[in-house]
Amino acid sequence: MRKTTPPRAANENALCNRIIRAAFEAFVENGYAGTTTLEIATRAKVSKRDLYANFPNKQAVLLQCITNRAARMRLSPDLPAPRSREMLAQILVSFGATVIREVSQPAVIAIYRLAISEAERSPDVAGILNASRAANRNALAELLGRAKASGI
Repeated sequence: MRKTTPPRAANENALCNRIIRAAFEAFVENGYAGTTTLEIATRAKVSKRDLYANFPNKQAVLLQCITNRAARMRLSPDLPAPRSREMLAQILVSFGATVIREVSQPAVIAIYRLAISEAERSPDVAGILNASRAANRNALAELLGRAKASGI
């Protein structure tokens, strides 16, 4: 049986995910300033060349760490419009539980603290934090708007 090679995009995605996981752990343990790209590459078991082929700098890796964590807290964009108070309550409870579960993890608290402290020096980090908050607020406002429009 002939062994097939996964598509290039799948390989790159797996590589990026390894880098992001390694960076997340390093940032939590050592802070942003205390983490080097060499340490990230070493933890991810990739060359610095591969790291820089996927991320232009350490800040870009931090931005992706924040973006990935924030995405885990988002409402699904394909949620159906609530058809009853019970359905709306279920969606809100599920969303609230997801947010609480995600933000109360010590590693997530650490990465957000790190991002907040870095936001002063880096407008991009502040922008990512604000964009992730805005995305959740907007999705929640849209959900509530659809519920109100349907008379719930």
